[in-house]
Amino acid sequence: MGERPKEDILSDEVKDLIAKVVSETVSKVLKETLPLMLKEMSQAQIQATQSRQSKNIAKEINRLVKTKNSEIIEAKIYDLIKDKGMLLSDLKFLIVDELHYCSKASFYRYVENLKNKGRVAISGRGKTNFIMKQISPEQLVR
Repeated sequence: MGERPKEDILSDEVKDLIAKVVSETVSKVLKETLPLMLKEMSQAQIQATQSRQSKNIAKEINRLVKTKNSEIIEAKIYDLIKDKGMLLSDLKFLIVDELHYCSKASFYRYVENLKNKGRVAISGRGKTNFIMKQISPEQLVR
């Protein structure tokens, strides 16, 4: 067997060096960079999950608030009129325009609901409607 030319020997040394550098680089990436990337991905997934959970919780809170909203507004209306009553237009001005609890249409739905439940009575016509606490026959006897 003959000797190999110097170019082939040098070429083998360069190939070995390149292979060693690539191997070290890949090893470094696998040992250092990959875990960091996985950690970042995990943190991103955790944040995304927490974000979804927060949105779901917020939706549930909004649903509960909307459900309780009508009860709260009806209670406020009843509290305002239970002692002495008032003009319906004044009550509407207070609840809708001053306190901004609900729209005008919603206000009249709440009043109608209270009326249907027998908790309030409305007397008069047009702008002179007077709303007051419904008095039961038992209360009249007292």
